[in-house]
Amino acid sequence: MFLIVCLVSIPTVTFPTLDECINTSLENPYERNFSLRYSETDYVYGAEFYFRDMNADFQTLSNWVNVKDKVADLEPADLFTAFDAMPYRFDDEVAIDVSYWRKSKAIGNVVIHKNDEGEWRKETKQDDGTTVYECSVDGVNWAACS
Repeated sequence: MFLIVCLVSIPTVTFPTLDECINTSLENPYERNFSLRYSETDYVYGAEFYFRDMNADFQTLSNWVNVKDKVADLEPADLFTAFDAMPYRFDDEVAIDVSYWRKSKAIGNVVIHKNDEGEWRKETKQDDGTTVYECSVDGVNWAACS
């Protein structure tokens, strides 16, 4: 099962009063976020890719904005085509032009996260409701996070 979420970040705009707050910046986002969740066997995986305007794939699915009014004009297969080109699997090397990325892998009470900075974090939920956090630089050797 796949769940695909595409998000667009818009520039932050500050207004002096609530009456002046009008959001007109949706047309010019500075970041696009693609998030994918899927399950295989007993694992649930996630991948998030963040593209900014300097990244080659920033315009991927750029017409998928305000989709409520465009349902008849958009082709759902375009989502799968876009994600097939991304290294969303947990062990896939991320060699695309991306601002930053994060991936996760969960089974039972353990979730492992990794990101573009080579950081790994394991969260293990204990029977008493607390969570133990461990960190790694290789995903093999774990130690208490500092």
